[in-house]
Amino acid sequence: MSNIRVQGYNQISFWQEEGVGVIVLRTNSKGLIGVRGIEELLTALSIASVDQDVKSVAITGMNNIFCKGIEMLVSQEEKKEFLDACTSLATLVGSMKKPIFALLNGDAINEGYEIALLCDLIISKKGFSLGVDNGYFFKLGGSLTSQRFRKFKISKAVEEKNTDVVISENDTFLEDSLKIIHQEEGYPYPERRSSSLVNLKAVLDYERSTFLYSEIQNGRKDQEVATNGL
Repeated sequence: MSNIRVQGYNQISFWQEEGVGVIVLRTNSKGLIGVRGIEELLTALSIASVDQDVKSVAITGMNNIFCKGIEMLVSQEEKKEFLDACTSLATLVGSMKKPIFALLNGDAINEGYEIALLCDLIISKKGFSLGVDNGYFFKLGGSLTSQRFRKFKISKAVEEKNTDVVISENDTFLEDSLKIIHQEEGYPYPERRSSSLVNLKAVLDYERSTFLYSEIQNGRKDQEVATNGL
């Protein structure tokens, strides 16, 4: 899986396998993905949504990591670009007419877990961690989608607490996950998702303003520290 490349894409790979569009998040050595990775994921999902050969979509990771978050955002321009990409991604998922599955082959933390929460069914490898850090600000609708489980703070994968399915056999995780996806054919996941995300736009607007406000407050604190240190 880790050697598959798609021309023009650097932070994801994707292909079609027996009617399933498989999208792989290619995180860096720390398990983080960049803004471009979110944009590439958005593009791949857009392609899958109109490809008649793709009946459902599966998002997974590589090298025993799903996604541990986003790379550091430095400039205001980067932060805006990132938030725009998050809004577009969540909005697209909310409108897609095909089932979407998250195959958590490793840790799914912060933005990584939010991506998983947007999906209809979360299938996880046993022993890995899922959830968000204390003080984390949702950006992909997580304040709404996290309500489907009892736990969203970081903990090990447990069925019905922070994931839907846990697979114990790591060596055949992708194959076992694809079998589950095929078994779920015909279930009205898109309709259920559309119903559960009816207030998504308002939630995304709230999360965006909350995140930006926190960034302003943190900037003021940093400035005070620098001033007091003079």
